Amino acid sequence: MLKLSDWSTRRAGRCLLVPALALAAGTALSVPDTALAGSLDKAKIKSMSFTTQSIVGETIHVISTDKKKWNALKPGSVKFKGHMKIDTKSSLVYIPGWVEAVGVLLGICEGSSCLNKPAMWVGTPLTKDYDNKRTFTLQTSQIPVSTNGIATMPYGDQMIAECNKHLTYLGPTEKHQFTYAIPATFAADTITAVSVDDSGGILEDSVSGGVWNFSADHSRSAHFTVKVVCDPVEPEVAEDVPDDPNYAVSDVNLFLSTYVNQVTKPSIGTECKKGRILVRHKTTKEGPVKFRLWTKLGNQPTQVEVVEAWSSKHGSEYKAEFAKWIETSKTQKLHAKVKDLTQTNGQEVGWKDITLKCSAPGGMGLANQPTPQPDAPTPVPLEVTGEVTLADQAGVPKDKPRTGQAMFKIWANKPGPTDYRLVCTGGRFWGGTLPTYKVGDKKYQAAGVQILQITKQETISCTLWSESLSPKRVIAAASKLFPMSEVNPTAGGNTIADKPRPTHDTPSAKPNARPNVIVTPKPPKRPAKPAIKVAPKPKLVCINGKVSRGNCFCPARTKKKKIGPNAYRCDRAIAKPQRVIPKAPPKRVRPTARPKRIVPTALPKRVPPKAAPKRTAPKTARPVMRRLKRNVR
Repeated sequence: MLKLSDWSTRRAGRCLLVPALALAAGTALSVPDTALAGSLDKAKIKSMSFTTQSIVGETIHVISTDKKKWNALKPGSVKFKGHMKIDTKSSLVYIPGWVEAVGVLLGICEGSSCLNKPAMWVGTPLTKDYDNKRTFTLQTSQIPVSTNGIATMPYGDQMIAECNKHLTYLGPTEKHQFTYAIPATFAADTITAVSVDDSGGILEDSVSGGVWNFSADHSRSAHFTVKVVCDPVEPEVAEDVPDDPNYAVSDVNLFLSTYVNQVTKPSIGTECKKGRILVRHKTTKEGPVKFRLWTKLGNQPTQVEVVEAWSSKHGSEYKAEFAKWIETSKTQKLHAKVKDLTQTNGQEVGWKDITLKCSAPGGMGLANQPTPQPDAPTPVPLEVTGEVTLADQAGVPKDKPRTGQAMFKIWANKPGPTDYRLVCTGGRFWGGTLPTYKVGDKKYQAAGVQILQITKQETISCTLWSESLSPKRVIAAASKLFPMSEVNPTAGGNTIADKPRPTHDTPSAKPNARPNVIVTPKPPKRPAKPAIKVAPKPKLVCINGKVSRGNCFCPARTKKKKIGPNAYRCDRAIAKPQRVIPKAPPKRVRPTARPKRIVPTALPKRVPPKAAPKRTAPKTARPVMRRLKRNVR
């Protein structure tokens, strides 16, 4: 018996195997040679189907390799389930069909376009019909991503582009996720002849990262869904190295604690403790501190953030404190550690943990629990954005010490005061609370300005932090070069001699004339002393007001508040509520009596008219008289 184990020899021997199969079946096939040769490569099928089922939790991570934007897929894999089915035509009319090779490919294709497509799985069943259910694995390395040109498949580029829609001015620093539907194709290579020894139904799985190198005679496509997560990177924060070499961090502490009255109610009848993380830095004097904080709640991913604070005097020592609250919906452990970044070899406090417990208040009693309100509106989360502008003092020479300005604005989608922190290079730090004013629909604005002392040429970078958000984060940043040019020393004299002015009106001296009288030139005058430049006073800043005659005037119903050495802000004053005297209620007017109802009298009874008396004809005797007269005659 002829056995064809190689794919090339199998296809070459198909023409020889068809007559043998026909004779074995005892049927006479009168098929022309040309038609027979053309029908050997592709068998006819009755039906073909391919269905997919997504698996919950399968995730593709998009990462950033340059910390500027998302640009790559993290190595990994995703899985999904599928059902493949083929029913070939096999009767006395049709030439028998066989399923030679099957595969599940990435993307949508048919015919020759499936060649060299990434294959998630390939099998060689060599059966008349085919029915199989299995789980498929797609490696993220099989999804092409464009670098300089255009990728052969757009799926990787589309995931990266969706992540980059959420880029901020700090780069890919915020985590986002979405769902994405990936197409897959079930392709089958069929034949009309097969070796008898090879028809045992052998399955061969392809290795990971393989490609489809068969012909796709028949194909069906479907989609499966995965979750795509845009992994954030740590934001780059400007280094604030203290100018004073004697400034140092002497001690770093980390405290984890819970409080009796600090709880959350994630569901009816359940109370969970809040966890408080406190980081304390002790320093030798007042100045900025910076540290990296790691937090991990239960099995959730570890969160990392860079925090900046300011060390100020508390009693007899200098210290900076940063507190953060962590909420939970079930009993689990809270882990945290911290590392100081103020100094090159900063201190580090290792992992500490505390258990956040959840329990039912009142001994599992639910009688006093409020009734849920499904129709209540969902609370809108707080959103805060900002803007920072750095400006030099106008009209002042750039060769003398002067002042600059750091102006900032904060916008929120909710009313109420907003907490901020403005950190600039060179040890500059400000913080506080500002009121907000409504400037549009769901838009409330606060503004402030800080004075920058410029004593040398430097590039000042400022970051604006929102203390009202949880967690706190940078909402704006700006940078500007403040030049400081040096004055050139006064030159000792002209290096090029002054040419004498021509005397066009004076006649030239004649020969043999008496010599010119030598006149001793006058000594040159002393150069005037350079005028002493007096640095002008810093420009008066009057926010929400008007500057006139060197003063800041605020409009009516506002109060002037000093916010800097030469800066003021007009805050809206809270007007005293006017006493409203209620009006006396109107006198009660009694309604007039209702008119009596007039009952109509009964109509007189209708008396039928009396019948007219019957008319009786008068009695006459005239005819009798005539009759008598006739008798007399």
